[in-house]
Amino acid sequence: MSSLLGKKVTTAISVVVMFTSIGFQDIGTAAENRISAQIQTTVENTLNKEEKRYVSLAAGRILKHVNQARFAIAMNAPSASIAHVEKALTLVDIIKSVAPVYSVEAKIEAGDIKYEDTDRIRPLYVTIHDELDRISVLSPVMEAKKMIADTTGTQSSGGPLVSNAYLSYTRVFFDVAFAEEHLLVARNKLNAENMQLADRLLLTVQLGVLFEYKSMDLPLTRASENLLLAKTFFEEKQIPDSKIALQAAVEALNIYEKRIPRETAGEVGELRSEIVSYIPKIAEGQVGVTEKITGWWDRLVVWFA
Repeated sequence: MSSLLGKKVTTAISVVVMFTSIGFQDIGTAAENRISAQIQTTVENTLNKEEKRYVSLAAGRILKHVNQARFAIAMNAPSASIAHVEKALTLVDIIKSVAPVYSVEAKIEAGDIKYEDTDRIRPLYVTIHDELDRISVLSPVMEAKKMIADTTGTQSSGGPLVSNAYLSYTRVFFDVAFAEEHLLVARNKLNAENMQLADRLLLTVQLGVLFEYKSMDLPLTRASENLLLAKTFFEEKQIPDSKIALQAAVEALNIYEKRIPRETAGEVGELRSEIVSYIPKIAEGQVGVTEKITGWWDRLVVWFA
């Protein structure tokens, strides 16, 4: 897919609001629209799939450095903690520099009275994934959530988004703007040698991660897990097990392909077919297998976004 970077996509929504209160209109007469509103949204700098993957990687790395900063505090090493917070903030700046910008133009009229306003919004809500190369950015987050739940005896709920660390999940969402606010204050507290409050602020960043379970995404989750297993098995020279894991990924993709819209199903089918044709070719010591699996995994995880 060609990059959409630099293009603008415009959508217009017209909304008509009608107030019907006795005392403002004659009973028995047809009500006329006395107020109208139009919202026009222009999206700039839309990310392509590859760019979304890199943003997800950067967001995951923020969580990695948050966990390392908390560990440094536990080891009474404030300088090391500050260094990790600085790295996390650098990643925040990178994400902010490429995140799509939405220009929202509002027009509201009632008779001769007219209102116009334009807002520029840069949402920083990112879908994140664990890295394929055995670097878990989510495990420390899950442990932090479980610790709080065990300590307070409470569980978070509210619609489809759940933050219980011990529940299964298919997607993970991270509010980068929320993280930035707490990271900036945490850095100030670390510089003031208030380690306890700094740790609490960093913990809040971890607790702000939202875990979502969607049954439709479950086969995709299983496929990504089996690609990770296949890569691990191949690196450990367990070729038969690697092939079994790849076949399991194929079966999961086949289920997922049947659940999604046709326009996306074509891409899933192409990936599935590639894996099927490649499995018989895998042999011990073969060059390029890990890179091949990594490429498949990179293509797969963007479908979570």
